[in-house]
Amino acid sequence: MIALARKNAATKGLKPPQVAFVQAFLTEPLPIESNSVDCILSNCVINLLPFEGKASLLKEVHRILKPGGRVVLDDVSTNYILNISRTLQFFDVDCRKESPPRKHQE
Repeated sequence: MIALARKNAATKGLKPPQVAFVQAFLTEPLPIESNSVDCILSNCVINLLPFEGKASLLKEVHRILKPGGRVVLDDVSTNYILNISRTLQFFDVDCRKESPPRKHQE
């Protein structure tokens, strides 16, 4: 997956520091500087972690995200994100059961 992401980024002319790809164990500290990431995207991954792993990952996301940065989490269930985030009290959470369809824009 990372190889494909790197290829797609190269096709669009994106390279560090605009974009970076890191392979890591999500239940361990991320090898990324604190306050260094503008946007984090996750699609159907966090639900696979045990509860402790979910909480640990969200703490790491909070650590590496720049002030005012954004996190987009799309998953089969978002209730656990809302519950953990309320417990940790550091995200302004907007969990939607369904997102309205969006048109793709280039």
